[in-house]
Amino acid sequence: FGVVLLLHLTSTALMTGSTLWVGFWTADARPTLVHGAAGNVTAATIEEDGATLMAVNASVVRVAPPYSVLPFWAYIAVYVGLGLILALMTFVRTVCMAHFCLRASRRLHEDLVGSVMRAPLSFFDVTPTGRIVSRFSKDMHSIDQEVLEFADFFLFMIASLAFTLVAVLAATPWFAVATLPIL
Repeated sequence: FGVVLLLHLTSTALMTGSTLWVGFWTADARPTLVHGAAGNVTAATIEEDGATLMAVNASVVRVAPPYSVLPFWAYIAVYVGLGLILALMTFVRTVCMAHFCLRASRRLHEDLVGSVMRAPLSFFDVTPTGRIVSRFSKDMHSIDQEVLEFADFFLFMIASLAFTLVAVLAATPWFAVATLPIL
């Protein structure tokens, strides 16, 4: 169960990382103004290394071109890499969760069969066979379908809540003062 929770946390971290990466990407995708040293020029435009230098009212302003931090292909490569790793982690998480629920289902079925086999004969006189078969099928369906979905959703919400809380605390550290009494 701990492995499944760790995989959920890793998947959520990758989702958060890809969102942050898109934020860095879009911040670098537009031209930016960088103020420089003061000069004596009132209005001029000079091209230098792909950047435009403008002097407006004796203040030199540099316009950095888009993708000046990293090239476009680097942003695409990292984003695709994060997406592929996220897909792999999601697959592994789903397989581990299915394995976890399969073990739980097998154990429940074995315990249920053991209980029915050890039941006294008076139990079979009073309980209809259809009710026993129905109990087997309903419990197995609950474990196989419903518990898997609920447990997966529960773990996903815990991981999302944890990373949302970390993101809010990173952006506004004073939020920790208000959060501490709640936790």
